[in-house]
Amino acid sequence: MRRGALDAQIHRPQENRVFLRGQRWRARLRRQRHAHHDGEDMLVAQAPSPLQRPHASAGFTLIELLVVIAMVAILGALAAPSMRQFAANQELSGATSNLVAAAMTARGTAINRNRKVVIEAVTTDDWTAGWRVYVDADDNESYSVGTDELIASGGPLPDTVVRNTSPPTGCSFKGQFVYRGDGFLTPFAGSLQNAAIPLISTVTGRKRCVVFDKIGRTRVCGDDAGTC
Repeated sequence: MRRGALDAQIHRPQENRVFLRGQRWRARLRRQRHAHHDGEDMLVAQAPSPLQRPHASAGFTLIELLVVIAMVAILGALAAPSMRQFAANQELSGATSNLVAAAMTARGTAINRNRKVVIEAVTTDDWTAGWRVYVDADDNESYSVGTDELIASGGPLPDTVVRNTSPPTGCSFKGQFVYRGDGFLTPFAGSLQNAAIPLISTVTGRKRCVVFDKIGRTRVCGDDAGTC
């Protein structure tokens, strides 16, 4: 009896260790199983259902692209006339400003040098073909290459700008203006007080008239000017 009890006491710790080892192994196995099931549950929860799965972006459809092209074409067609009118008005304003600047150059040069200076159309009475400013060295009011000093010149006016054959009252057309050394213009023919370069846009019908008075000043009359 004593020997059996002693043997039982000796072997019991070994049995206990085996039992505890088995318990730990079973607990580890249970944790692994729980972790595996939890991972599967998470994947199932995260995976969207066929009804919830968002559609992949595929860019524009052919119909949408055709609609956009049609809208752009319509807007372009609506804007084209306005852009053309705007460009034509800018060309008329630019031509007018250039002629005014040329007249100021001619007058300033005449005063500074106390000499006769001419601004004229390069082609008789046709300002749209271009203009020139020169010192009239031989005093004949006609440009002489090699004798007269060319001060400034301008090329042809835009095709959309032509001579206005129906200028406002007081805007009698003149193809040449001669400044004296005192800055005054040489007297106009007859009883004219003013002479002018009347222009009109062939696109918009807008009118501008560069007016020269007898004392050499310039100004611009617009569409609403009944008398310049």
